[in-house]
Amino acid sequence: MIPGNITREHVLQAITYINQNGVPSGRGSTRYNLRHDGCLYPPKYIVSLANRFANGHELPPAQFSGGREVNDFLSRFAFTIESGSARPPATPAPRPSSHCAAPRHNERCSDCKNSLIDMFRCVYGHVKIDHKIQVPARMDDYVAHPCHADLEKVLHALQKHRGHREFVRLRHLHRCDLYLPSANAIVEFDESQHFTAAREVALAQYPTSLPVGFDLQEWKNRCAAIDAKDNEPEFRDEQRAWYDSLRDFLPLIEGMSPTIRVFMGGFPWCSLDSRDPNDVAKFKKMLSPFLPVPHPSDGNVLVATVVIASDGNFDNNSRGELMRQVLLKAAVTPDVFLFPAGYFVTKRQPSTELPGLVQMVRETVAGMSRKSIVCFGVDGRESKDQVAAAVWAHGLLSLARKFHPTNEEKDFIEAASGPDAEEGDHSRIFEVAGKRAFLAVCYDGFGIRHRALPNPGVDLVLDLIHRFNPKGQGGSGDVYFAKHGLAGSSKQWGCPAFGAAVFFNRPIPMSWPTGVLWNQGSKSTQRWKYSDNPFRHFHEFEVNSGSETAVVKIYQA
Repeated sequence: MIPGNITREHVLQAITYINQNGVPSGRGSTRYNLRHDGCLYPPKYIVSLANRFANGHELPPAQFSGGREVNDFLSRFAFTIESGSARPPATPAPRPSSHCAAPRHNERCSDCKNSLIDMFRCVYGHVKIDHKIQVPARMDDYVAHPCHADLEKVLHALQKHRGHREFVRLRHLHRCDLYLPSANAIVEFDESQHFTAAREVALAQYPTSLPVGFDLQEWKNRCAAIDAKDNEPEFRDEQRAWYDSLRDFLPLIEGMSPTIRVFMGGFPWCSLDSRDPNDVAKFKKMLSPFLPVPHPSDGNVLVATVVIASDGNFDNNSRGELMRQVLLKAAVTPDVFLFPAGYFVTKRQPSTELPGLVQMVRETVAGMSRKSIVCFGVDGRESKDQVAAAVWAHGLLSLARKFHPTNEEKDFIEAASGPDAEEGDHSRIFEVAGKRAFLAVCYDGFGIRHRALPNPGVDLVLDLIHRFNPKGQGGSGDVYFAKHGLAGSSKQWGCPAFGAAVFFNRPIPMSWPTGVLWNQGSKSTQRWKYSDNPFRHFHEFEVNSGSETAVVKIYQA
């Protein structure tokens, strides 16, 4: 049955689409044609396409009848139906069809790209053009990643396709076309050169668990119909298909929203005006259901975890500048920034440095449009004192001393008497956006589980972790900490646990979870895997300052 909300305007949009892209194999007319402006079009395919503009997807031909049903429907809109078959060209037509003199809209139209950017900006607010996301391009970088096997299938299929094996030449992917911070999604504007036989081979290997922001079958069909070829260099099609696949895998690689793809030849996008509510509604319907929902911040706590890659060359001044850049660069301002333990270091007691540090943070927060709480660690007296502080626009909000030292620390550390002990008349529990947060200093996350502590009425654990050294050296247990510190405390208290740490002289593992939510019942934390974690950040950005790099991930809790 043909949906009753399809209008003449939707049919005209379908005609425009065919003028640009032709008719794919198997969808041509066999007995009747619609005539419009001297052109002939297959009526049933026209209605299938019109449903895309009316309801967001092509109407499968099996769901309605050709002949009388389609012809009567189109005749209601004053279209002329003629007997006799016609054979429109397959997608895409390199030049106007012999049946139609209408010019094909240029898929490289710069106005189309600008209109799309305006539309995405209208729907999602702030957008980033040509945005850099640090996505490794080589298979070796994914050996320890949960999606390694799925990516390996794609790569091997591409290598087998025409025998080209060495086509991965980048260390990291180039910039994406568009990034939507409020949805944590990228947008790619696909022109005809992306629709190749190699791309079809890659798409066929995608796992069913991979969410995509486009019609996967439609992309496969376009690859078969367009069959573009780029032989400069000879492996360019495989190379482009691999890089496109990595961008599509971002939901599994980085926990992002599905990658949105827009076919630039699919519609004259420059005809849409972002100032017209009707055009905005049309745009949303055309890309539905693939558009992610903009991130709702009201009523939720936004937590930003700050993980740092460092060569050890830092001081309190450089750390202060790195913090300032992190706070001011965030496109989506979180309620809480979580920096690592020992972020600042003093030879004296931490209390002697706190007034100056608090003032510095207050001044930075004061310059933000939305005020945040900033959590950071201060180590004093050669790590005998390890404290965590939470600072907001009005000063020091919360202060906590480590209560669960490691076995090596027990002989020299000045530890708190317990998790409920106050530090300088300040509690380690504070309120943020209507929820209660618990400050934990490094191994305190293990203490929550090991001591079987009852939840003191908190909604999230903020664990400031010190450092992870290179593999093979002491203090390199990032996986162990994720399992038993973050996952363990989340399991014990039934709330999300967040962690921030410094990776010294080693890269930050891309899969290391800075936000964990336990959903595995009585399963042992020893058997917990990163892939078990349902918690995903919705935004990520990177800041470089001096010799240190901060990777910031923002979660909704």
